[in-house]
Amino acid sequence: MKRLDILLPVVMLGSLWGMTEILPLPVSVMIAAGVLFLTIGRRLVNLPGSSLAIGLVVCLFKTYAVQFHYCTWGGILSVAISFDILSSVVWKDSPIALRSAVVRGALTCVAAFFVFVAAMHLLRHPYWVAGGWEKIFDYAWRDSLPATGLSLVAAPLGVLLGNTLWNLKQSPRRALPALYACAIALPWLVATIRFFERIS
Repeated sequence: MKRLDILLPVVMLGSLWGMTEILPLPVSVMIAAGVLFLTIGRRLVNLPGSSLAIGLVVCLFKTYAVQFHYCTWGGILSVAISFDILSSVVWKDSPIALRSAVVRGALTCVAAFFVFVAAMHLLRHPYWVAGGWEKIFDYAWRDSLPATGLSLVAAPLGVLLGNTLWNLKQSPRRALPALYACAIALPWLVATIRFFERIS
């Protein structure tokens, strides 16, 4: 694949996922949105590490628009890393199979829960250390479980949208890059507005 064929989808999907991260949405919806955009990304760029790259774009986007919180980075990267491992090891040859996408999306939410909780305890985040098992179970019930349910819809939708974008490659040569550029520019414009509101 050409570099732009990898870079543009990664930045676009990371920016769109980042937009959901700065909106007043429940955590479960943000996680499901991550599954959606990661699934689209795997259809467009089926390479190990591409999902992690999308997650890093999200982290940079949210840090720019809001500010740095390693708890937030941990949440985003736990989803991206879990999805990347499952896509690169278990389902590396089936990025467009609907049934596989549904299972992969649900398992991503489950795996991300354990990765996130482990990371926060290793980093000794005071919120999670002080909360103990009660906070962990609350997070599982309030956020991770609903996210797993939402991923059952988000994952197949991601496959359908990914296929649509893939088929657009047959359109005039500059049409898809132009679409990617617009989908990148709009979220970063919103992020820039948020940035200046924050520092003013």
